[in-house]
Amino acid sequence: MTQQYIRKASLIIGAGSDALDLSKMQFTFNVQAAVISTPTTAFIRVFNLSGKTARRVTEEGELIILSAGYGGNFNTIFQGQITQARIGRENGTDTYLDITAADGDQIYNFAVVNFSVAAGSNAIGRLRMLATAAGMPEGTIQAPENGPKLSRGVVYFGLVRDCLRQECASIGTNWSINDGKLDVIAEGGYKEGEIPVITSATGMIGVPEQNGLGISFKCLLNPHLRKDERVQIDNALIRQFGYTTSNLEIAKQFASIPTLTTDGIYKILYVNHYGDTRGNDWYSDVVASSDIKNKAQLQFMPKIS
Repeated sequence: MTQQYIRKASLIIGAGSDALDLSKMQFTFNVQAAVISTPTTAFIRVFNLSGKTARRVTEEGELIILSAGYGGNFNTIFQGQITQARIGRENGTDTYLDITAADGDQIYNFAVVNFSVAAGSNAIGRLRMLATAAGMPEGTIQAPENGPKLSRGVVYFGLVRDCLRQECASIGTNWSINDGKLDVIAEGGYKEGEIPVITSATGMIGVPEQNGLGISFKCLLNPHLRKDERVQIDNALIRQFGYTTSNLEIAKQFASIPTLTTDGIYKILYVNHYGDTRGNDWYSDVVASSDIKNKAQLQFMPKIS
């Protein structure tokens, strides 16, 4: 069983010998990730940096790596680029540096492609060409090797995100950028990996609830809870969804409420890691579901702002 005590956090800005280690400073963080194309975002506030250090961090596009967890359960929860840094003051004594960052921000907002593909190409080949043209390493690519081939050539032109959205929609997949790499996951699929088991002994807080999105729960911060991967929960602990006269009409708008699985294993649709290195917060909020093909759920996901 993973030991959930002795908090641990690391905040590194930059790369190589010039990297800035702010791990010993007080900082708060809020990282949000969902199984949609919108980049994973991080909002970080670092307290009482020197003016010289704070000004050094204000460069847009700088690499930032945030890791958090506990002594026995510690890992990276965000890696991306700074999109905005803002210096402020809480009171007459305490200053802060607010950092907004996004995973794959430069690629998502600015990467442009312009190339043609000959007839006969398959989906996985086209996805790899788009990743290469955008300068993006491959992560997990779940596309059929022997799927339908183009009957005629096609030209890709414009923002790579638009090209990826169109290509993935045509083959029933969803794309996202994770740690700077391109992931393409089948609508009914998930990323392979260790499946965390969340119980009261491993950090579950309160009671997980079944709702229109799936299963929502809160636990002590667990860096191994990641979107597109799986989690296991004891179904006996879940408070099941119940219709009332006040929400019956709303409920009819759903084709179905996602059901409970027989083994308690669910795909993570959304995860929010947040904490304060010198405060009380050190939690993960998660939405997971068995109905991983239901696109209608995604419009009700918590918004990544």
